[in-house]
Amino acid sequence: MNQFDRRTRQLLDGPVVPTLLKMAIPNALVMFAQLAVALVEIYFLARLGVDVLAGVSLVFPVLSWIGAVSQGAVGGGVVTAIARALGRGDREFADKLVWCALALAVALGLLTTIVILWIGPRFYTGMGAQGASLSAALTYSHLIFSGAILIWTFNLMLAAVRGTGNMMLPMVVVCGGAVALIPLSALLIFGYSWVPAFGVTGGAIAILLYYAVGSFIFIFHLWGRSGILQPSYVPPRLAWGTILEILRIGGLSAIVSSTIGLSKQLGLSVIAEGIEDRATADFLVKMGCGEGQGYFFGRPMPASEFEAKFLNSPATAEVA
Repeated sequence: MNQFDRRTRQLLDGPVVPTLLKMAIPNALVMFAQLAVALVEIYFLARLGVDVLAGVSLVFPVLSWIGAVSQGAVGGGVVTAIARALGRGDREFADKLVWCALALAVALGLLTTIVILWIGPRFYTGMGAQGASLSAALTYSHLIFSGAILIWTFNLMLAAVRGTGNMMLPMVVVCGGAVALIPLSALLIFGYSWVPAFGVTGGAIAILLYYAVGSFIFIFHLWGRSGILQPSYVPPRLAWGTILEILRIGGLSAIVSSTIGLSKQLGLSVIAEGIEDRATADFLVKMGCGEGQGYFFGRPMPASEFEAKFLNSPATAEVA
């Protein structure tokens, strides 16, 4: 029996709780490590001065937003599409989906670079950056997002690996990269011995090296015939239907998660309108939106009835 069959049997026949924990713990560690990457970078850059901290703090919400869209939304579409294809025994289609994910990474990475380089200066200025802080923001942003293809490739190739049920490789790559990034960021930002201090530029280079090395490892795993998937070495002819298989799942999530994520990063409250069923409410909560209104909670009613139904009833108020 091949690896896919063994893993499938474990998912279908294994004990529920241990199986869930086996899949959830590596995923949780990946999320924690990616958060640590941003915190470590901010910590080192803050030591360069208040102006640098003020500038790069405007870039990190955008970087986090791109990460949420590429990994959580579009990446979620990649995970689901590949898992579905493998689940119905269509490995050839799953192999094509890997190429589709790579093509999307290149296309969306280029789009990200163009958009951020175009609107970035006006966005950071509008957020209050000026002088030295604006210079730091533009230096960091221009370099980071010039390599946006690496960010998208890292997250979508990670998603392709996760789609096969392999949670260990992403955990090792992300956690190992986070550990390696600590001395690397410090070295490139502050310098040591014969290595010059690059300052803000060094911080951006360290982040891009993290994404570049991780992308190489995932690509080597996927095309190195060491996993379940065996994508061809020559790009196949990609049909829109194959790409839409990913976007159909990840498109809505991309819009919702990006809006919620960016709003929270900017300190804004998010309230969803027009919620009409439990599935929509649960989806929005999962995306990080904790407030909403719509017919699912109640039809228009007098203030006295609203107060009696929602404000004076703890159980109902909790649902609302």
